[in-house]
Amino acid sequence: MADQDQADHGEFVLPHHGPGNNVHPPNFEQNVPQNVLGAPNVPPLIHVGNFRERDPPIFRGLPHEDVVEWIHQFQRVSAFNQWGPVQQQQLRHIEFSLEGVAATWLSGLQPRPQTYDGMIAALQEAFRHHNYAMELESRLRARKQKPDEPVMSYCYDMIYLCSRVDPGMTEERKLQFIFQNMEPALMQRVFPQMDQLTTNELFRRLQAHCQASLMAERSIPVNNIIPAPP
Repeated sequence: MADQDQADHGEFVLPHHGPGNNVHPPNFEQNVPQNVLGAPNVPPLIHVGNFRERDPPIFRGLPHEDVVEWIHQFQRVSAFNQWGPVQQQQLRHIEFSLEGVAATWLSGLQPRPQTYDGMIAALQEAFRHHNYAMELESRLRARKQKPDEPVMSYCYDMIYLCSRVDPGMTEERKLQFIFQNMEPALMQRVFPQMDQLTTNELFRRLQAHCQASLMAERSIPVNNIIPAPP
């Protein structure tokens, strides 16, 4: 009955574990195959009931686009939609996710790759910046908190860029990047007086400051309160 309710509502369920139904072998995490980017291929979900596929992102091959980031997003959609190597689903979908310059490039590509991994490698060779690591660090250093940008939006984006530049970056280095381009007045108000600082502690202080600011904006001055009628 519970399974029927899940199917009626279009929820996702995993197969039941039991004898003869060993979905994940021992050391499953160690046995996950690696894709061409060196990241584990995400096992697809098993969908039950009503299910609507996600649309893949579009890549146009413009100078400001990051083909590596686009491939990562495409792979997320591919895993969710259960596109696999059977009948070359991934390859067919990736070809129709290219527009503009990228579509023109594909039209003239000879010989055309006949596998998904081959197509990914060709895309990176054609559109990935030659000095990609330098490009990522330049993007990180140039990232500034925009006027009226929520500080947590800025901070989380900086943490993401730090992880792209160096997955093993130290907390101290991350904080340096965050502080150097944070809105100066805000930095002065929340800069902690402590030797051992972590990003989590910084974010806790920033969130507390943001909450206090919102509460102050909502408060009504005492002299503006209209007295209740007698």
